[in-house]
Amino acid sequence: MQETDVVVIGVGAAGVAAARRLEAARLSVVVLEARSRVGGRAWTIHASDLPLDLGCGWLHSADENEWSSIARRLGFAIDPTPPPWSRPAHDLGFPVADQREFGAAWNRFYKRLDEAAHDPIDRSAAEYLEPSLKWNALLDALSSWINGAELDRISVRDFGRYHDTGVNWRVTEGYGALIESYAAGLNVMLQCTTTLVEHSGKRVRVGTTRGDILARTVVVTVPPSVRGVWFRSERDLHVRLNRPLLHQSLTSRATEIWLP
Repeated sequence: MQETDVVVIGVGAAGVAAARRLEAARLSVVVLEARSRVGGRAWTIHASDLPLDLGCGWLHSADENEWSSIARRLGFAIDPTPPPWSRPAHDLGFPVADQREFGAAWNRFYKRLDEAAHDPIDRSAAEYLEPSLKWNALLDALSSWINGAELDRISVRDFGRYHDTGVNWRVTEGYGALIESYAAGLNVMLQCTTTLVEHSGKRVRVGTTRGDILARTVVVTVPPSVRGVWFRSERDLHVRLNRPLLHQSLTSRATEIWLP
């Protein structure tokens, strides 16, 4: 049975960053990934020799985002052109007056969320929509694009923890290509699905489709909606990660679970 200090589950941006940090601390690390590629939700392909990001493509809060520094260090070019959503859209099917009205509704809604983030009781973001407002459906649709989930599945408290400077840049050669480059040299096991994380003994046993691994610690960087991973403690408690979670928003932020 293979043994290591740390197992990292998921080889997207969070998994690669975690593995690099752990290796810098002189720990042995194995990174597990069910897919056949590195990058998670970041995936760069080339069309007519031009890089195209099929998944995530923006460095949000880019002026503070560590991936901006990593990109420059690895020789990747950064495009600071402001994103399309930062300027008015064409009025085809969406008149300028309506755009302004929706923008005002957007600002009111997110101001309420910011204020509610400090309430002692957590609620879903949908509860802060204005009753019968004609823009509610569009606000909800945009949440699924921005957060990866509808407003009734977003925790206001968790959403309030998200730090956004409003600066958004792109990696010219592709976000996925950047993550893949930064992962070079890591001990990554692709096409290796994690099926069980058991911490009933002195070391954590990670069951995979390619055999078991023993580790001191496990870091899980896959989204909360991931299917198929089971956790088992000394009390034989099983927790599936595909249950709806009100108190964790399904955004691009990774979830890290440390198991002693």
